Amino acid sequence: MIDLRRLRDETAYRAGAEKKGADPSLIEATLAADERRRAAMHAAEEARAAQNLASKEIGRANPDERESKIAEAARIKAELEKLEATEAESTEEVDELALQIPNPAHESVPVGGENDFITEKEVGEQTPARNYDHAELGELLGLVDSERAVRNSGSRFAYLMGPAVRLEFALVQFNPACAAMHLPWGSRLHCDSAAAADDTRPTHPTCASSTASRMRCADGSFALLEGQW
Repeated sequence: MIDLRRLRDETAYRAGAEKKGADPSLIEATLAADERRRAAMHAAEEARAAQNLASKEIGRANPDERESKIAEAARIKAELEKLEATEAESTEEVDELALQIPNPAHESVPVGGENDFITEKEVGEQTPARNYDHAELGELLGLVDSERAVRNSGSRFAYLMGPAVRLEFALVQFNPACAAMHLPWGSRLHCDSAAAADDTRPTHPTCASSTASRMRCADGSFALLEGQW
């Protein structure tokens, strides 16, 4: 939350807000609204004090003065209600404007974007990060186990592990859903173990792969999408 007193009185605080991109005209409008709010608060406080005094005077007034004291108290009450409404409106205006002002940056922060940073201190030896290919990265992240896969199935095989398995299952579920979403009305999606693997039906133009026309099922069969594209 913006400290309006500091925004009004401290040049460095205001400069910090402008450094974060606050429009100077927005700051001026906020300070002007705050001035109106403080004036309304002061006027309302004076009216409350006058109302309290008028109430006490009614109790102490002579019978012939009581009517005029009651009328004066009623007038003060009506004026107070107007002042409180003005105070509420000005407070709402100030809050709305102040929320648009970012928290001020420290005076040591440089002006600019992410590329305008200043390095304050470096600790330890800085070594460039090594570049890994997808196979090495999979091993490091625990997503692939190629050592056991090679022992069981031969070279160039790998087992998927953990999150990679869940990702594959998610893609298997996504492909039929994607294809079914683009099927024409009345088309059917079915698995046929006798379907030829060289099915050459055209892929749907909005799908990224041939799974729009043919997908392999868990039992090794192919799912064919029947219908006119």
